[in-house]
Amino acid sequence: VEEKEQELAAWKFTPDSQSGKRLMARCRQLHQENEDLGKMIASGKLSKLESELALQKNLAETFKQNELEMEDFIAELDEDAEGLQSTIVVLQQQLKEAKDEISKLNSELGKDTERRSSLEADKDTQKTEEAGVEATSGKRKSTEDMEDEEEAGEPKRRKESESDE
Repeated sequence: VEEKEQELAAWKFTPDSQSGKRLMARCRQLHQENEDLGKMIASGKLSKLESELALQKNLAETFKQNELEMEDFIAELDEDAEGLQSTIVVLQQQLKEAKDEISKLNSELGKDTERRSSLEADKDTQKTEEAGVEATSGKRKSTEDMEDEEEAGEPKRRKESESDE
């Protein structure tokens, strides 16, 4: 029983006892260490979060700057596109006018070709008529004319055909 009483006394906590004082001092020390570690962990997390926040702010600012630059670039592209569209409209109009002019000239050329063909046909008819008149009057060519034709390289057949008459 005595042994059990000593054991029970050892387990009893009294702040005035030696072991109680040591236990209380140790608890205060551990509690202080826990608070310090908690502050360190919190400040480490806090500084980490602060650095991540700063990084995110920098990224957001960079994105805003890039967005402004892109908007300016897009505005310039829109202006260029409008200019090119107006140029295309002008060129299409000029092309239409040129095609109309070509059609007009081709039409006039066709009329001129018809006129020329008509004039050439008239000339051919006139030459044929003149050749017919010449043929009837040419039977009585002089001897001098025949000699001139021979010198010019006219075939002798003509001479022979005239002598046959």
